[in-house]
Amino acid sequence: LSTLQKLMTIPLLDLKQVVGNLIIGNLIQKVPDQGEEKGLYRFTHHVIRLHIYQSLSVEFRQNVHQKIAVLIEKSSGKHKLSSKLEDLAYHYSRGRKNPLTFKKSTNYLMLAGQKMLKQFSEAKAEQYFLQALELVKNRSDSKNKHPQVLKLLECLGEVQSRLGKPDSAIRYYQEVLDLAKAKKLSDPLREAQTHRRIGYVYHTIADYSTAISYYERAMKILKETSSKRQRAEHIAICNSLGLTYVMKGEHRQCAHWSNQGIKLAGKEKHSPLIEQGYNNLGILAYSQGKYEQAIGDFNRCLDIQK
Repeated sequence: LSTLQKLMTIPLLDLKQVVGNLIIGNLIQKVPDQGEEKGLYRFTHHVIRLHIYQSLSVEFRQNVHQKIAVLIEKSSGKHKLSSKLEDLAYHYSRGRKNPLTFKKSTNYLMLAGQKMLKQFSEAKAEQYFLQALELVKNRSDSKNKHPQVLKLLECLGEVQSRLGKPDSAIRYYQEVLDLAKAKKLSDPLREAQTHRRIGYVYHTIADYSTAISYYERAMKILKETSSKRQRAEHIAICNSLGLTYVMKGEHRQCAHWSNQGIKLAGKEKHSPLIEQGYNNLGILAYSQGKYEQAIGDFNRCLDIQK
């Protein structure tokens, strides 16, 4: 109700009367108050909402979406913004079309997609990323168009991989490689990461030889490990090789790459990358019947998580 009051130009008492009449007419109903969520109403049927929405002019809809988005943004503040990402993505993407709203639309759609990924809602994440990708691709005058497209293709590749769609995942990752090369946006770190991700997709379908070939390519591409991000990627490749080799039954190679990753991590004792290395060694020891050693390696993983 407070949002409606800010949107409308009529007095509060008149607004309450209108809301009351809509409730009596069984068009809307009040949502029970929960914590800070108070004074909420919803349509009694989605068909009612859809009919009313479609009867509005495009310009009116865009103006209302724009106003709602601005109100949510102002009232939420930075510390509460994460809980409103989906609403902001929805309203900004349907609001007025100008450079500022375009930027906000794509930003909130990407953030909402990433939020859904963290919550393991891959189907919803895919919808947000696809919406953002369509917006960016249709924006010819954006300076950040191609970098944004690359980021979204990477996200979509991860989504497809999680959804168990290897062909689609590989296609998106290959698009990343092709676009980065065509637009001269490629760098060794991104190229290595993309090859490792393609390798992982092949790992998930038990095509271990192809997976290893992509990991090895990634290792060759990533020649330097001077920066923290490069070193982290190098360790991730080592761990990937270790895991794939143990699944392939090549125990020596698994131990070699897993230990190399742990060694490269050095003093970063709480790094998830080290955890993966010890997890590989635990799987290896277990597969060899060395149960005490396996327990020790798995316990190290638990210690790192603390």
